[in-house]
Amino acid sequence: MIKYLLFAFTFIHLVLAKPADANNALRFEPYSLSQGLSQGTVNCVLQDQQGFIWIGTQDGLNRFDGYTFKVFTHDPENSHSLSSSFVDSLYEDKNGVLWVGTSNGLNRFERTTESFTRINLAGESREYIGSQFIKELSPAVNGKLWAGTLGGLFLFDPTSLTSHQFSHQEKDANSLISNRVFTMMLDQKKHLWVGTQGGLDIFNPETNSFSRFQYFLQGESHIIDDIITILLQDKIGNIWIGTYNSGLFRFNPESGQIKNFRYDSNNQYSIASDRVISMFLDQSGDLWVGTFKGLNLFDRSSENFSRYQHDPVNKYSLSDDRVWSIAEDFSGGLWFGTGNGINRVDLGSRQFGHQTEATRRKNGLSHKRVRSLHKSNNGTLWIGVDNGLNRYDPISKQYTYFVHNPDDNNSISSGLVMSVLVDRKERTWVGTSDGGLDLFIPENNHFEHIDYNENSQRKTNLNRVYSIKEDRNGQLWVGTLNGLFQFDPEKRTFKQFKHDPQDPESISDNEIYSTLEDKSGNIWVATRNHGLNRLNLSTGHFEKFIHDANNPNSISHNRIFALYLDVNQTLWLATSNGLNKHIPGTNVFKLYSKKYGIPNEKVYAVTGDSRGFIWISTNRGLARFDPRNETFKSYDESRGAQSNEFNNGAFFKSSDGELFFGGINGFNRFHPENIVDNPFPPKLIISDFLLSNRLPGLSNENPTSPLDRVISETHKLNLTYKNSVFSFDISALHFSSPLQNQYAYQLKGFDENWINTDAAHRRITYTNLPSGSYLFQFKASNADGIWSKTPKMITIEIEPAPWRTWWAYLIYVTLFSIISGSFIRVKWQQLMLERQAAKAIAISQQRLSTALWGSRSEMWEWHIQKEIVERENLLPDIIKISGPAKFPKDFIALIHEDDRTTFVNAFNDHLNRKSQFLETSYRIKSHKEEWRWVMDRGQVVEWNEKNEAVVMRGILADINDLKVAEINRVLSIRKLITGVAHEINTPLGVSITAISLVNNELKAEMKSESQENQQLAGKPELNETMEDACQLIEGNLFRISRLITEFKKLAEFSGVRKYAFKLIEVLNDCEAQFRSYQLPLPLQYHIECRDDILVLGEPLILKQVLDIFFDNSIEHGFLNRTSGKITITAKMAQGKVLLTFSDNGIGMKQKHLDQAFDPFFTTKRIDRHIGLGLHTAYSLIVNELQGDISITTNENEEGVSITIELKAV
Repeated sequence: MIKYLLFAFTFIHLVLAKPADANNALRFEPYSLSQGLSQGTVNCVLQDQQGFIWIGTQDGLNRFDGYTFKVFTHDPENSHSLSSSFVDSLYEDKNGVLWVGTSNGLNRFERTTESFTRINLAGESREYIGSQFIKELSPAVNGKLWAGTLGGLFLFDPTSLTSHQFSHQEKDANSLISNRVFTMMLDQKKHLWVGTQGGLDIFNPETNSFSRFQYFLQGESHIIDDIITILLQDKIGNIWIGTYNSGLFRFNPESGQIKNFRYDSNNQYSIASDRVISMFLDQSGDLWVGTFKGLNLFDRSSENFSRYQHDPVNKYSLSDDRVWSIAEDFSGGLWFGTGNGINRVDLGSRQFGHQTEATRRKNGLSHKRVRSLHKSNNGTLWIGVDNGLNRYDPISKQYTYFVHNPDDNNSISSGLVMSVLVDRKERTWVGTSDGGLDLFIPENNHFEHIDYNENSQRKTNLNRVYSIKEDRNGQLWVGTLNGLFQFDPEKRTFKQFKHDPQDPESISDNEIYSTLEDKSGNIWVATRNHGLNRLNLSTGHFEKFIHDANNPNSISHNRIFALYLDVNQTLWLATSNGLNKHIPGTNVFKLYSKKYGIPNEKVYAVTGDSRGFIWISTNRGLARFDPRNETFKSYDESRGAQSNEFNNGAFFKSSDGELFFGGINGFNRFHPENIVDNPFPPKLIISDFLLSNRLPGLSNENPTSPLDRVISETHKLNLTYKNSVFSFDISALHFSSPLQNQYAYQLKGFDENWINTDAAHRRITYTNLPSGSYLFQFKASNADGIWSKTPKMITIEIEPAPWRTWWAYLIYVTLFSIISGSFIRVKWQQLMLERQAAKAIAISQQRLSTALWGSRSEMWEWHIQKEIVERENLLPDIIKISGPAKFPKDFIALIHEDDRTTFVNAFNDHLNRKSQFLETSYRIKSHKEEWRWVMDRGQVVEWNEKNEAVVMRGILADINDLKVAEINRVLSIRKLITGVAHEINTPLGVSITAISLVNNELKAEMKSESQENQQLAGKPELNETMEDACQLIEGNLFRISRLITEFKKLAEFSGVRKYAFKLIEVLNDCEAQFRSYQLPLPLQYHIECRDDILVLGEPLILKQVLDIFFDNSIEHGFLNRTSGKITITAKMAQGKVLLTFSDNGIGMKQKHLDQAFDPFFTTKRIDRHIGLGLHTAYSLIVNELQGDISITTNENEEGVSITIELKAV
C-alpha cells in the first residue's frame, strides 16, 4: 500500500504538477453524438464513486464507462424517469446518492433499479417562477443539500424530503439579492457563497440572512454587480469569482485584496474572454477556467494564462470554445464539457510534449511533417520539415522559418530538409532532399551551399543528404543518395566512398541512411537496400553484414534506418523488420519482433536513455524496450504520440538526455525519466447482463428475468436450467486509453484458469452450464499494465432441471431398483432358457451333422471381407480342398469353365440384393480329377453400415448322381422322341398325302358330276359327307404332325450351352424372318431395344420362342382381321432384361390367362390347334434360359402382351 501511495504521489508531482507550456499542446479526446452522446451541449460532468462518468446535457443524462454511453431521458409515460431531459447540475453525496438537477426539478437516482425519484422543492407553490429549474447543487451541513434555482435558493433535507426556500424580498436588505441563483460554494470556514444574477451574497446560517460581498480599493467599498457564473476556492484560500461580463476575480479573504483578470487583445497570455462560465482546480492545484472563447490554464508563478481553443484542422483540439463544465476523474484525467460534446485530456500525455503545425496560434511549425531534429547546447531547436527549416528559441518561445526561395541564392537550397547537425563549434549544417549540403550563417540568416568540388555539378552528387554525423576528430560523415562522404569542414574537402561491384571490400550500397562511430574509431554505415557496413579507417575497407534468409543470426532486413551504440558498446539497429541487437565480438544479430511485443516491425529510429532503456519510433507509435527483461512498452497516439506514424531520420537525443521523435503530425519531446506509469488501477463494474444475447430487464417488468436489481448492484444471480446462454459485459472504469485496458476473467467451478481478453472483447458468454454454484470474477489493468488488486465477483446459482433434482434422482433410484430386480429375474430365466436351448442346439447340431452326412452335404460360412470360407461336415471325396480356404480365388479354379459365369453371376446377384437367396448348380473337380455336380444354396446373414455383405452361410450338396440321372433321362427322352417321331413321321406323311389326294379327287369328281348329271338328286349329299370326312381326317393328321414337331423341338434344345449375345441382333433377325413369310394380312413391326443390352443364353432358343409368339398372333390374334401390328420392346430392370412381345389382335379372355402355358391348352380345337406352342415357349424360357414368362391382355380383352424375364450380362 505504501509503495502504491508513493507511486501515485510521484505520478501526480512528476506529471500532473508539471505546468503546461503554451507550445506544449494538449491532446483533447473528443466524445460527441457520433460516439453515442445524447446531445452536444454539456452543462455538467461528474465521476461517481463507482467510477462512471455522468454527463448532463440539454437532452438527456449520459453515463459513460469508457466504451459506451447509457442515456437517461424524460419519459412522460414513466413517472420513474427523469423529470426533464434538460440536465444542468449533478452532485453525489457522501453516501453515493446521485442528485440530478434539471429544468423541471430535482431527481434522486435509484442505483438498484436505475430509475429516478422526482422531488418538487417548491411543493405546490407557484409564487416563484423558475424554482423548478435547478442550476446548482452544493453540500450543506448535516447531510443536507443546497439547491440553487432560477426561483431562489433551497435547503433540502434528503431524510425528511422537506426543503426551506430563501428568496429575494424587496423590502428586506438581508434577503437574497436575486432569485436567479447560478452558482454556490461552501468555503473552508463553512460559509456559503451564493452567485446570482444580481451579484454575490454570503449566507449567515445563524441568522438565516444574506450579506453583500464587498471589497475595498483605495479605501473605498465596492461590490461586484455583474452576473456571478461560477465560484471556487483554491488550496491557499483564495476565492475565485467568475462573472458573465467582467472577467475573473481573485479575492484573498485574509488580506482583502482582489485582482481582476480581463481579456487583453494585446496580451496573448491574458484570459481568452471576459465571459467566464466554468472553473476547476485539479489534483495538482492548477486552475482551469472555461470561457466563451476557450479554455484557460492559469500559471501561478507568472499569473499568465495558457489558452486552448478549437482548431478546425486539428481533430485533437478543443471541440468548441464554449467550455460549460470541467471535472476530473480519479486517474488524473480532465473532462471538459463544451458546446460540441465532451473532451477528455489525459494529463499523463503531457509527459510527451507535442509540437505540430501552427494554425490559429502564432507559435508552431511551418509544416506538420517532420524529417529531422537537432537541439544545440544553448537550447535552440532545429527542425527539418517538408517546406524548409524551423528554428525554435526556448527563451522567446518563438519559431523562425527558413524556406527555399529560387530567386535568393542565400536561402536554404531546398524546401525538404532531411538532416541537421550543430557541430562542436556551434556551426549548423543542413542536409536537404535535392539541394545538397548547406551551412547556416547566423549573422545574417543566410545559407552557404557546400559543393563537392569546384568542377562538379552539386545536384548530381550531394543532392539528397540523408544524415550528417560528426566524429571524434571533427570530421563530418555525410550519407547521401550517391554514396558516403567524409567531409573536412576546415579544409572543405570531401572523400567519397561508393559501391564498386568489382571490389568486394567497397561499401555495399550507395544510398546511406545513417552513420555512427564506435569507441575504436570504426564507422558503422546503415544503407537503404544492402545492409550494414563497418568501415575500418586505417585500411579503408568495409566489412558487410547482409540479411541471409537461411541464417537466423544475420540482420533481419537489409533496409536499416538508424543506429545506436549504448553505454555497453552494444550496437542497436532500426530496420524494416524489427529491432536488431548486435552481439559484441561476434557476427550475430538478435531480432526483437512481434513475439517480444514490439508494436510494429518497421522501426524508424533507435536511441537510449540514462536508465538503459532503448527507445524506438515505429508505424504504431513510440516504444520503450527494456533489455533486461526483453519487453516492450508502447505509447501510441492515444498516449500522447504525435501520431502512430513516425519518420526515419527524425530523432535526436540532446546532451541533457531529452529525446525528440518526429513524424507526420509534428514531433514529441520528453525526458524519459518523466515517463512514468499511471499508478491508478481501474475500478471494476459489470455493466450489463444478457440472456440469449438480450437484456432481460428487471423482474418487476419481466417476470422471467432473474434480476430484481440491475446487474451492477447484484451480488448473487439465480438462474434456471432454461437460462442456457448468458453473458456479462464487463468494464474497467479507467479512461486513460481505455481501449488498451486489459482484462482477465474466470468462472470458478468451470474455468480452471484465468482467461485473458482485451477491451474489444468484453462480453463474456457461457452456454449450457451444468446446475450448481459458480463464482464469476474478473480483473483488469489500465493501459500501463497496473492491475486491479481485488477482482469484481458475482455468485451464480444454476437450478437443475426438474428431472435433475434430488427427488427426481430418488425416483430414478427407486425405478432402477425395481427394473434391476426384474432384469435379474428375467436374466436368470433367460439363462435357464439359454442352457436348455444350448442343449437343444447341441442335439440339433448332432442331428444336422447326421442329416448332412446322410444327404452328402456340407455347411459353409463365407467371411466376405477376409475372403475366408469355413466349412463343416466336409465332403473331401467330392471337393479337392479340405478345411478353410480362400474364396472365391481357391474355388474358381476348380469349377468347370462352362459353369464359372453362372456361378459368379449367381453370387453377385445375391450380394447385390438382386436375389433373395443364392441357388446355383455347377460342376467342380474332385480329388480324383473327375467333374462332379454340386448344388450351392445360401444367404447373406450380416451386412455392415455401408450396406455391404459381411457374412454369408449356406449348404453345398453333392447332386452328381441326381444330375447324371437327370441327364440320362433327358437323353433317353430325346432318343425316344426322335425314334418315335422317325417311326411315325413316314407312315404319317404317306397318310397325309393319300388323304389329301382322295380329298382333291373327290372335289374334282363332285364338280364334274355337278355339271353333267344334274338328274342324280341324292348323290350331292353323299359327296358332301365324304368331303367332310376327308377334311376331318386330313386336319387330325396335320395336328399329329405338328405335335410331333413340338416334341422334337423340346428334345433338340435340352441341355444347350449358354453364352452372352446382343439382344438387338436377335430381334433384327426375327423381324427380317417375319417379313419373309407369306401372310394372309399386312403387318407393321416396331422394335425398341438399346444396342448395349446383352443376354445370357442361346439365341436360337430365343428366336424359336419369338417365332412361336409370332405364329400364335397370326393364327389366333389376327383371325378375321385385315391388318395387324407386332411390337417388341426390351428394357433393363434390376439387372435383368424384360422382353415384351405384343400384338393388337383379338386378345384372350381373362379366365384363360392362367392356362395359357399349360400343354395341349387351346381355344381353337375346331381349327386343328393342339395347344403346345406356348407350352413349348414356356419350357424353353424357364428350363433352358433360366428365365421367367408371363402373359397379359388389356381390360377390353384385345391384344396380348407376353413378357420374358432374362438374365442380363
